[in-house]
Amino acid sequence: MNSFGVYLSPFHPVRENPGLAIERDLALICLLDRLAYDIVWIGEHHTGGMEIVAAPEILASAVATRTRTIRLGLALSSMAYQSPLLIADRILLLDHVSRGRAELAFGPLGTEPDMHAFGLTRRQVIDRVHDAIRTSYGLIRGDRIDHETNWYRLENAHSQLRPFRQNIPMTLVAQGIPEDPEVFADLEVGLMTLSATAPHIRRDLPALWDVFSRNRSESEAAASRKHWTLAGPVHIASSRSDALRNIRFGLDSWLQYIERVTGMVVDGKSITDKTASLVDSGLAIIGSPSDAVSQLKRLEADTGGFGTFLQIAHNWADTSATQTSYELFARYVIPELSGTNRVRKSQWRDQP
Repeated sequence: MNSFGVYLSPFHPVRENPGLAIERDLALICLLDRLAYDIVWIGEHHTGGMEIVAAPEILASAVATRTRTIRLGLALSSMAYQSPLLIADRILLLDHVSRGRAELAFGPLGTEPDMHAFGLTRRQVIDRVHDAIRTSYGLIRGDRIDHETNWYRLENAHSQLRPFRQNIPMTLVAQGIPEDPEVFADLEVGLMTLSATAPHIRRDLPALWDVFSRNRSESEAAASRKHWTLAGPVHIASSRSDALRNIRFGLDSWLQYIERVTGMVVDGKSITDKTASLVDSGLAIIGSPSDAVSQLKRLEADTGGFGTFLQIAHNWADTSATQTSYELFARYVIPELSGTNRVRKSQWRDQP
């Protein structure tokens, strides 16, 4: 584990001013850049009320010139709802605006309300995404495409731009064992597992990696673990009691939305009980920096290793406490997990 970032859906309670909420998202990305986080992934959603970013490339472009090093990822691109040529053209443009910091994630996921709004079944979405992945991949890599389906047609299509410096990294997002994994076997892509800390997903992580890497040689599979990204919700403070107090601000709204949209129900009748379930099950990291280090080391051991951990942004706490959480993670958790201070600690211990 040597890379760290944030997955920004984002989640905003419906009682808030949406324009101000988006402005806070932009400010957060700038903060993450100053704190030397490696990447922020911005989600795409079209229904539900809380996840209000329908065009993540617009947010990414808005902060591209206000940030220095943080990579800007679009996840998940809603490939089933638009032409692959549009997807390729937009990510290539973002790559130039950001001076080579763009990344793209895709997968046969999406909320049921989004699918309903576009008049599609889950099976239709899966089939469309499987087709669009290969077409978009080819266009981004510079191929000319002639291809027709029952929902789009391309004739000698060729994206005008090439990547700013090198190929744009692309990532498959899978919550569980991918359907038809051979569809992705010959593509140079990484793997992202959202909600990887959820118990029903966490226990299947070794099998998920096995399926994803099955068509690669042992050396290639081991080397490509650095391209495996896991994500889970985190809020930390100087102490566990402070963290638990902070999340009273917005946890209930988040839980209501998650239960309605995803069907995932957290055990417990009261918010106190549900908080305890989140912590005890390992689904969420809520506590001190040392709590975060311990839980992420267990996750790394359970999976056999991965490259990047993403904190899922959730607005459980107010703005000040949320910013403090990201800062504490950058100051104390990342150095411990990445080994940044290994030499410094050894020299400190060896002093006479």
